[in-house]
Amino acid sequence: MIIAENSPYFKIEGCVSVSVEGTPNDFVVKCDLCKKDEKHSRPQSIFLESMFLGGYFITRRLKSEEAWLNLQKEFWRYVENILPFISNTAKSSS
Repeated sequence: MIIAENSPYFKIEGCVSVSVEGTPNDFVVKCDLCKKDEKHSRPQSIFLESMFLGGYFITRRLKSEEAWLNLQKEFWRYVENILPFISNTAKSSS
């Protein structure tokens, strides 16, 4: 498992975890977003949030979600491009 955060390119609230599970010839790649503070994920009043700092918190959350979507697109595009080069390259242990 790889955990990454504080990217200068993707301003995401939280960290990203990538895990590869299975055997070298049959594996699954997972990419998940780990929220920094789970208590902020509960439903909140949009009206109250927009009153504070002119909607700063809403804007920051929306930009974070947009950055997460962009990161996911780029990550999966990279995985799709690299898989043909690494599939069936596992050496047998016998």
